[in-house]
Amino acid sequence: MGMDIETIIKENINFGFILRKNFCSEETAFITNKNLSLQFAYMKFDKGDHIKPHIHNQFKREISSTNEVLVIKKGALIVSFFNFEKVKIHTVHLYEGDIIFLQEGGHSFDFTLESEIYEIKNGPYLGQKIDKLKF
Repeated sequence: MGMDIETIIKENINFGFILRKNFCSEETAFITNKNLSLQFAYMKFDKGDHIKPHIHNQFKREISSTNEVLVIKKGALIVSFFNFEKVKIHTVHLYEGDIIFLQEGGHSFDFTLESEIYEIKNGPYLGQKIDKLKF
């Protein structure tokens, strides 16, 4: 998948990955492993391609962590990553068109330009006091 995907693994913690704006593949690329509660794939279709109508089967899933995907629509920011002892161990810069998949550990965001982002994560959201530990 090349340099357009940056995997962030520090201290044996898989913080996630960044899919840079210029990422491209000639075929569908499943980027997350099948065991995560939130799946991420890149798909490319030709004109006239068709996905048959379908319904996703319902079944009970047990989820113990929250995965997040942020799509940078506009602007720029710095993401800092924290280990489970709340120590900052890495930073990355994100720009318009980049996508970040956050998997483990902690994180913070410092916006360097006026920004607009989309956030996608598994739910249900249980509120600030239950869903997050701020430090």
